[in-house]
Amino acid sequence: MRFLHTSDIHIGAKFAVLGPEYAREHREQIKRTFSKIIDIAIEEKVNLFLIAGDLFDSNSPSFYDIEFVKKELVRVSEAEIETCIIPGNHDFALSNKKALGGEFFNIPKVHLFTDSAGSKIYFKDINVEVYAKANNTNKSSENPLVPAKSARAAFKIIMAHGGVLGQARKPQWPIDPDSIEKSDADYVALGDWHSFREETRGKVQAFYPGSPEMVSISQAGAGYVILGEVKNRVSRSIDLHRIKVGTKTVKNFDVNISEIDSAEKLKEDIKALADKNLVLNVNISGVNTDKLVFNPENIEEELENNFWRLRVNDNSSFPLDNLSEEDYPRIFVSGQFVELMKEKIEKAETEKEKRLYEEVLQLGLLAFKDPKIIE
Repeated sequence: MRFLHTSDIHIGAKFAVLGPEYAREHREQIKRTFSKIIDIAIEEKVNLFLIAGDLFDSNSPSFYDIEFVKKELVRVSEAEIETCIIPGNHDFALSNKKALGGEFFNIPKVHLFTDSAGSKIYFKDINVEVYAKANNTNKSSENPLVPAKSARAAFKIIMAHGGVLGQARKPQWPIDPDSIEKSDADYVALGDWHSFREETRGKVQAFYPGSPEMVSISQAGAGYVILGEVKNRVSRSIDLHRIKVGTKTVKNFDVNISEIDSAEKLKEDIKALADKNLVLNVNISGVNTDKLVFNPENIEEELENNFWRLRVNDNSSFPLDNLSEEDYPRIFVSGQFVELMKEKIEKAETEKEKRLYEEVLQLGLLAFKDPKIIE
């Protein structure tokens, strides 16, 4: 028996942070990638196709997005593959047959879990039981994982959409990790986490495949689906394969500014990672001991054509004691500016206020060094 596990596709997501052009492109790419996942399910001749929540980004997807998904699910059906879908916290209206869920009930071999108390489906031909509890709100304190309860000697899969406690921060549907180990499942198909992640407990294998395409430009690890194959029905052993399907990759590049000797070197290190399909988040931290003067926005503008998206986040700090009068004499405007900003930084009442003044100081020094650079 073979199955393909995906989740968190988020068809129809707005992606406002990307801007209109990039957002439109990425919405279309997500649909192309979903079609690619269907191709893989058919080519690999899987028996089960599992969608563990957030197929759509909202409870009110467009007519065109609904029709697109229907067409793709019909392809799976015509290939004699059983599809199991659970609602997520974004598209929980799938649990309502009179709302979004009603759109998918007439497609053969497509099984939509709508019972918030939990239910199971037994596939006799492949001797597999699939259990799931339907999310019917966007947030709940209930554990979305329903245990497998059956004396039947079948392979047991549990589908659940939520965050595992201790790993996820303030999950909207919290999953107790002990409930995974005690579930009596052979495989737990998880959804909600947008990066590939293993949550196996004891003998129970549990995984998040992550979103097949990146959903957040700050979260790395998306772009995969999981192909599972039951090798031994007696021991219930499974071979799992992570398959890359995403076109965009998110990478976080951490820079300690104290280890960089010039602003040009900083730009060279960033440019060395150039990739047209990469979303690069540059996170600069540390103490700027060499008093390097740079503008994150200028770096983004200068290097943005080397990446799909580039963000430079400057969280470094200036060593105020090193900004001496020798470097910035008080007889000059630059020296008076430095003294004024040092005083404001030292008297800042909150970390946010302090950070703001540090940014002003950096921009001011940049302007004194080269006025044209911050125009």
